[in-house]
Amino acid sequence: MKKLLTLAFAICALSVSAQYKHAVGPIVGTLYGGSYKTFFNDHLALQTDLGIGLHRNPGAGYVNGEYYRKFMNEGYWNLMVNPNLLYQAPIATPNSGTFSYYIGGGIHLGMAMEYSSPEPLGNAGANAMAGIEWSFNKIPLALSFDFRPGYSCVFGIEKYYSTSYIISLHMFDWAIGLSARYYFK
Repeated sequence: MKKLLTLAFAICALSVSAQYKHAVGPIVGTLYGGSYKTFFNDHLALQTDLGIGLHRNPGAGYVNGEYYRKFMNEGYWNLMVNPNLLYQAPIATPNSGTFSYYIGGGIHLGMAMEYSSPEPLGNAGANAMAGIEWSFNKIPLALSFDFRPGYSCVFGIEKYYSTSYIISLHMFDWAIGLSARYYFK
């Protein structure tokens, strides 16, 4: 009887969804920082990343109302928060864990600085997100990889010598992220 109860408990433990409630850990890639993910139900999640990104993107924009175009020389770093609402579903659930995909989108807000200028600028935009995740059953670890294409705008006022310029740089932006999160239920 004791062996039968142990077997029943083991089967129940394995059949319980490997879906976790909360997860936290580092993220690396285009953004270096921390990542937090929480589930509202079995498929709807919110992933929020906070970190520093280093970018060198082509872009088009306006300086004091005049259109200009820059190619591959607009290097900047940013400090941003990036919340994303995601739909996540399992692809396969072998005994060792759950392999899932997720899709969704979100916004990013923060501060940016060009490499050549000490003036802080604002940074805002929207992004889509698609990725895959492996969450282990025996250890509370979830590994994920995602791709985030989006639109970004860097804006503000820059001062060069005695002249101030109103900057508004618009660009297609993309990011990749690899994260390892500790999860708990």
